[in-house]
Amino acid sequence: KLPALLQSELLPQGAASVELLQALAGNPSLSETLQLELAIHKDTKVREKLAANENRSDDIERKLLKDSEASVRAALIRDYGWIDDETELQLAQDSALSVRLALASNDWLRKTTQLILARDPKKEVRARLLEREDGVTSGLKRMTQEILAHDSDVTVRELLAAYPNLEPSAQL
Repeated sequence: KLPALLQSELLPQGAASVELLQALAGNPSLSETLQLELAIHKDTKVREKLAANENRSDDIERKLLKDSEASVRAALIRDYGWIDDETELQLAQDSALSVRLALASNDWLRKTTQLILARDPKKEVRARLLEREDGVTSGLKRMTQEILAHDSDVTVRELLAAYPNLEPSAQL
């Protein structure tokens, strides 16, 4: 664990080196005080690194959820594992398309979040629920599949038709 005294000494040094603050923001043993300082830092990359830090506090997560930069909000999304319920729902309704796309790429979404994204006004978000770089999509709930089966966009329906775990009720 990084001692609190060392953390407090590194913060002023970061004024001269944003790269130092970015590295510090990714440290899993940051004090709440230092997390708060980094959460309001003017450099977007510092806030992104802090948002991606899986050991950030719940208070810091809520603060970063309101960040003006979409890239910071998107960095809150974890590739593996769960996201806090409230955070996940707010990200699903984020005004930035890039945030909703990043969230739709997550295989660990709750049913409510999947349903929100399946009804997203942007077809890119709806399609992203079914697209993966590795070609493997898992965990789409039955109701989500049924909504996507009736999507107005043919591309979304084609992606669903190729979904390996297609429920009988969503088959065209």
